[in-house]
Amino acid sequence: GDPYLIGLRRESVPIYRRGKIASFKTSYSGVVSMGVPAQHFRVVFDTGSGNIVIPAAECKSEACKVEGRRLFHMRSSTSSTPINSDGSAVRPGELSEQVTIGFGTGEITGEFARDRVCFGTAAAHAALAADDEARAAAAASVAAANGTAANGSAG
Repeated sequence: GDPYLIGLRRESVPIYRRGKIASFKTSYSGVVSMGVPAQHFRVVFDTGSGNIVIPAAECKSEACKVEGRRLFHMRSSTSSTPINSDGSAVRPGELSEQVTIGFGTGEITGEFARDRVCFGTAAAHAALAADDEARAAAAASVAAANGTAANGSAG
């Protein structure tokens, strides 16, 4: 059949050496929806990994505590099943196996789950875009409030 095209967002971050931009680190992200009902995430498509890495609601690291970070709520998904690294189901009353995956910039530790994944759905794009707009508006309000406070205290 015909290929399914996923809209990606190109994201570039400058790499500085001696105070000047030496190059750019580029990644491509897209939208995935996990579970039933769908929970939407923007993820970096990493060709060096066979796993989809999504931050879980149980995550306690600083990266997961970032304001506005979307977290996957496995218990809210009727289609989610905890599995072991070999794909076998976790038996009732047992804990899932944990795995640590190393990347060039660090590592993550987590558990495996099997769930429904949809790539690049229109509904997910709309939900994330609305979320991004709300976060941008909130950030602008905070920046404006901080600017007003700074100007007020300086005078």
